[in-house]
Amino acid sequence: MITTRQLVLVLFVAVVPLWGQTNAQIDSPTENTESVPSQTPLLNQSSLAYSSELEHTNYVSGGVSLGATFDDNTLNRTADRLSNFTYSFLPFVELDHSRSRLAWQLDYAGGFVLNQHVAVDNQASHDVGLRASYRLSPHVTLALRDHFFRTTGFYDQVNLKFTPPSGGLLEQSNQFVITPLARQVGNAASAEVDYQFARDSRIGASGSFDLLHYRDVPLAANLIDTQSVRGEVFYNHRVFSQNWFGLTYRYDKISFSPLPERALVNSLLLTDTVYLSPTMTLAVFAGPEQANERIWYPGGARVASGLVHSKPLSLAVGTGFNWNGRRTGVLVQTSRLVSDGGGALGAVRLLSAEAAVRHQWTRSISAQLGAAYGNNVPLSRANTPYLSLKMVSANFSLTRNLANALFITVGYSRAIQQEYQTAPGGPFEINHNRAWATLSYDFSRPWGR
Repeated sequence: MITTRQLVLVLFVAVVPLWGQTNAQIDSPTENTESVPSQTPLLNQSSLAYSSELEHTNYVSGGVSLGATFDDNTLNRTADRLSNFTYSFLPFVELDHSRSRLAWQLDYAGGFVLNQHVAVDNQASHDVGLRASYRLSPHVTLALRDHFFRTTGFYDQVNLKFTPPSGGLLEQSNQFVITPLARQVGNAASAEVDYQFARDSRIGASGSFDLLHYRDVPLAANLIDTQSVRGEVFYNHRVFSQNWFGLTYRYDKISFSPLPERALVNSLLLTDTVYLSPTMTLAVFAGPEQANERIWYPGGARVASGLVHSKPLSLAVGTGFNWNGRRTGVLVQTSRLVSDGGGALGAVRLLSAEAAVRHQWTRSISAQLGAAYGNNVPLSRANTPYLSLKMVSANFSLTRNLANALFITVGYSRAIQQEYQTAPGGPFEINHNRAWATLSYDFSRPWGR
């Protein structure tokens, strides 16, 4: 049986040879190359980029970033807090290429991360993202996405671009849990085929694979590896000129290690995406969701396929708003879904909300403000002491252009996590104060024109 990841790799290998075609082959004038926007951009991809940055194609960009980050609770404890400075040296490069039928973007940031008090987590850091879209025919489009990272968590992610290479509201992993400093190795890959069989109707299917693995975990910390395989089919119909209404079926299998737990999730979602303007989009989804858990008995012994807990049908719901203005970027997302446990839990029912604003005040000064809330409730308490985990965070950063291509960024974030456990005396509270400063040199040059 072919797995989802094998299918993604096969599709990727099939498309790579097409990249080597000449411009005359790709830009064939006999093809209908009318651009048709994605029917669910917020459900798949969203960003805080300005409109001019989204139009920035056929460029090679890059630079280097020097950064220092301070965390007053790097081991994520309620007591015996350990402060730590982290220093990073991160070169980065981005290749962006677009033709009438093929568009792709490749991002890479890598370098070294050094810690003042946690030398075991000193390491080389890597973050690679690929997004590609190829029009197989005038009405069939293949989209590929892959994101690989090897980091230590928060510290070297403050330098990432405003358009993340991972998925959007329905595709992203659980980011609403605070975990201690540890090495993370992860990969998220997906492939989607979209067929517009009529002027106002489209169907499609997609598959994805997500993996998150922790290494060199601090003593007394129990972090959980996660693997997710997802399949999806959808139908979308344009009821008005800028309004796409659709139906999506999703199947998700989430596995955990070392927890003897696996979650199987089926959902049927109604979706509606409204293009309020060329740079402003509103999307909503809602529908029934069914989660089944397979839990193996202690000691490793299995009975049949394991103990199965079936949860009653629940409502999966979410909203997303994205505005990529000339000098302002706004992103607001809320959702209630079954998700992974973010490295601290098994399968959870996650209620989340996040909002961020990025604004360019003057030609040389821009700022970003964000806030997030997440409530993680385990589907089963068989393998966890937690009744729930609640996280609230807020952050602010300011960027100033010192010279033609030289930028300095300073930022601060406050995060609080409340742990409700079966043990008496709770809730237990973990909080972080984080501050960072980065000095970066950026360049951008046209290419492939």
